[in-house]
Amino acid sequence: MITYLALIYLHHPRSSMRFASFHARTWCTRLRICNNNPPPTELDLHSQKFLRAADMLSNLVTLPSTIKSRTPFFTCALAMCVIVHTAACLIMSTPDKVESLKARIQLSIGGLNMLGKSWPLAKMVRQQMVNMYQEVGLR
Repeated sequence: MITYLALIYLHHPRSSMRFASFHARTWCTRLRICNNNPPPTELDLHSQKFLRAADMLSNLVTLPSTIKSRTPFFTCALAMCVIVHTAACLIMSTPDKVESLKARIQLSIGGLNMLGKSWPLAKMVRQQMVNMYQEVGLR
């Protein structure tokens, strides 16, 4: 989990996929917003690695151990996944890829929902993620 988060933070500043099109501040995530570049039409190498790390991180929700035994750090990791996948949804042009990203977002939100039963932080972060997702106009 830590490795995937490190990859996200490593590739974010070099990625063409910025968080410029929406405001994504939560208790867990505070990535710098870059407004100086237009949205890309294709993902560069750093954006691909950035998105791949978020995919691998969200896959941790599906591990056979109970999600309730995870720490609050996992809450923040899932919040980061939702933000990365939402940013990718905003720039992807193929409907299949957008649907795949929305499924990943739903997986992470579901994980936050389960974590919210044990950790109050997860409940707050889940609501912040749902609000952010609705603000950007994705359904």
